Amino acid sequence: MRILTSSTCLLPCTLSFRHGLSLTAARLPTAIRPQSLLEGMNRFLKMLDITFRRDQETYRPRINKFESVKDVEQKKSGQFFFLDDN
Repeated sequence: MRILTSSTCLLPCTLSFRHGLSLTAARLPTAIRPQSLLEGMNRFLKMLDITFRRDQETYRPRINKFESVKDVEQKKSGQFFFLDDN
């Protein structure tokens, strides 16, 4: 793996790994104000395009299948993650 330091890397940076895999930074990092767990998780999951639901039997969080009815409903409402007191 090749490690790039700030002196050798102007954005966008590319990290190269064995087997031809490479990752490119697409945006400059930004900091925002402190957030609640719910607000922060919704923001994070929105960037990943993933929604979670709560399993009704075990109450564990489960990832919704991409483009499932529940996934589409939650994305439309902006609720990618739920905190409930079950």
